[in-house]
Amino acid sequence: MTAAAKSKTCVWRWQERFMTEGVDGLLRDKSRPPGTAPLEVDLVDQVVALTQEPPTQEATHWTVRAMAKAVGIAASSVVKLWHEHGLAPHRWRSFKLSNDKAFAEKLHDVVGLYVSPPAMRLSFPSMRKVRSRRWIGRSRVFPSRRVVPTR
Repeated sequence: MTAAAKSKTCVWRWQERFMTEGVDGLLRDKSRPPGTAPLEVDLVDQVVALTQEPPTQEATHWTVRAMAKAVGIAASSVVKLWHEHGLAPHRWRSFKLSNDKAFAEKLHDVVGLYVSPPAMRLSFPSMRKVRSRRWIGRSRVFPSRRVVPTR
């Protein structure tokens, strides 16, 4: 048991299997259940095809949970498929137009300001606060320093 680096129960199972089935019983690993079955090829193709199309709901891209719900598989399977195929729908750049009824007028106004700005415009300088140069009243004491009176 110590030479094989296996537990007593494992060795006992091997002995029992050898006594019932012989050497053939030891050649195949009977103690482990079979692994999960791989996804069907049609299902994989469906996930890849849906990922490359825009989602059906109001969203900019497919999420893992939305794809899993649409196809009917686990979210972890979707992550695994996207990783195997090099898909990252959250990184795709896409542009969606607004559903606002006045969007065209607003777009025209904003773009018009950039293309031809008005001749008489007001320009406001940025109000920067420089902390190290802020004075208190007429004294030259910085507010961040604590003034200790001398005795």
